[in-house]
Amino acid sequence: MRLGTGRRLARCGGIVGPTTAPRAGAGAGRARGVGLPRDRHAAQRDQRGYGRFGALDLSGTLGYGAERLGLLAGGAYKSAQPFESGDGLRFTEIYPAASPNRYRGAGAGLDAYALRTGWAKLTGAPAAGQRGELSIAYQQADDVLYPYLKMDARGDDAARVNGAFETGALGPLSRARAQAYFNRVEHDMDDARRCSSWGRA
Repeated sequence: MRLGTGRRLARCGGIVGPTTAPRAGAGAGRARGVGLPRDRHAAQRDQRGYGRFGALDLSGTLGYGAERLGLLAGGAYKSAQPFESGDGLRFTEIYPAASPNRYRGAGAGLDAYALRTGWAKLTGAPAAGQRGELSIAYQQADDVLYPYLKMDARGDDAARVNGAFETGALGPLSRARAQAYFNRVEHDMDDARRCSSWGRA
């Protein structure tokens, strides 16, 4: 079996639930593959997309792989304006005039979201049977709108760092692995953009 880049897989497994996730907070319902070592290789890929309601989707990755060293890094930017219902109203305009949940000024000039993400992963094989990896990811977003809730997010920021090292036989053990990770999420919400906040500082 081969990865999308044409690289052969050394092993493949499924992440089907919390008990098989590699660390706390990791996503489930995905496949996880580890590729075989390959010759030195560098690659680059970028994607661009634009859709209705000002939806903008930009992303790019850079990769380098050698027999004992690999690096993958990338970034993405996604944004969109509030989508419209079938009667032509933006979702910031659908609340009744008497509802305290309606947006101030009908949400004029507001983006639905604007997300910026960056990530990098470094892998190395210092000796036969050994493998180490270090990965970091960061997401930053301002003013994410949640029309189906009574509040919106002032920010939606997340930082994740994960490091692991594994080796073959170690004393009485047939295989050993050490791993450490750090996750931080900031997701503050309030009703500052809703009429329910009128009269409050």
